[in-house]
Amino acid sequence: MTRAPAWPQRSPRCWPGAELGPSLRAAVTATNWPAREQGLRRAYQAVAARHNELGITEFLDPNTRPYFDRPFQVPDARRFSAALQAAITDQQIRQLPMFGGVDGFIDNTDALGRTEFLQATIAAAMSEPDE
Repeated sequence: MTRAPAWPQRSPRCWPGAELGPSLRAAVTATNWPAREQGLRRAYQAVAARHNELGITEFLDPNTRPYFDRPFQVPDARRFSAALQAAITDQQIRQLPMFGGVDGFIDNTDALGRTEFLQATIAAAMSEPDE
């Protein structure tokens, strides 16, 4: 029996993994942090380029940026989140609370490792503010 492809019938070059695979493989198999960072940077830039190809927002620079004063390069995903949020035209959708992963607003490894704290934080973030 022949199974239908899981992805639409497009060239494998269009599949997200086709361009990310080598970069992520390089990051995972790297033996030091600079090599790992190089693989991640290529993956970040590929995802940013795909975002730009969609044309949903204005063009965003796909290059990585320093992570504050640390020696690491990151995509600064807040730029993409802000641009996507600004592109929402449906008023009902715009009124929904912006919510993502808890690590988007908590930068503390001790807190992220405590399930009960995370559950309380998520509940507080999802609740309506007291008036």
